[in-house]
Amino acid sequence: MNKNKGKVNRQGFTLLELVVVIAILGGLAVTAAPRFLNLQSDVRNASLQGLKGAIESTINLSYGKMLLANAEGTLITNGSSAAAIIPGCGECTFWYGYPPADVKTLSVLVDGIEADGSGDFVLTDVQPNNNISNAYYVEITFPNNMQNGSLVNDSCYLRYESRIGAPADAKPIIDLVNCS
Repeated sequence: MNKNKGKVNRQGFTLLELVVVIAILGGLAVTAAPRFLNLQSDVRNASLQGLKGAIESTINLSYGKMLLANAEGTLITNGSSAAAIIPGCGECTFWYGYPPADVKTLSVLVDGIEADGSGDFVLTDVQPNNNISNAYYVEITFPNNMQNGSLVNDSCYLRYESRIGAPADAKPIIDLVNCS
């Protein structure tokens, strides 16, 4: 007597089964791919948010040092005065205790920002704010978003604005423009 009588002996998958599985996996990939492709902008936004926090901490720390040195009420444009208060800040400028929108000052105070563009972040040239008198800003972004001192895209950067004038207006304003 044959024991295998009436049983089907299957050795693998049929071509139809394989095509169905591939079609299902392809459909899943198409629906999930846009979410995975957007991870790069999420990572860039998180990096800029971290940089914003580092800059805000630096602003507060440098102001505290200027306050302790009784230099918060003046404009310091002479690097030797700043270096006496904050070591390594030989070419730094401070407006009423706060670092202005200045490439050299920010590159000394914040790790990752380099004046020569070799860091994780780069700065645009200093620009006047035409809407507010005595206000200047720089934009801080990733090296691939910068070309010849200007932004390539109008997104994915921090705008650091400072005002020279009354001490009450001297604290810099930092705005985050998210990556798209």
